[in-house]
Amino acid sequence: MSNIQHIPELHRFQIDLEGLEAGHISYRIINYHEWEVDHTEVSPGFRNRGLAKQLVDHIISYAAERNIKLIASCDYAARFIEPAPNAW
Repeated sequence: MSNIQHIPELHRFQIDLEGLEAGHISYRIINYHEWEVDHTEVSPGFRNRGLAKQLVDHIISYAAERNIKLIASCDYAARFIEPAPNAW
């Protein structure tokens, strides 16, 4: 069973499996209500289990509950986080 925890001092969410860090997603605080998701990583031994998607889903839910707007510079996360209007 996976366990996702927020580590605010490192600006990241971490997923643990089998007692080990399996992956993380990090963000940069732009302002109180806006974060930039800048990196998603899953350790090689834990890939192909859908963990990166779990991390993205978790940060999206966390942000939605707190009215935090997300933007993504991470290519993987950008596939699931809608671009801001007028971003292009």
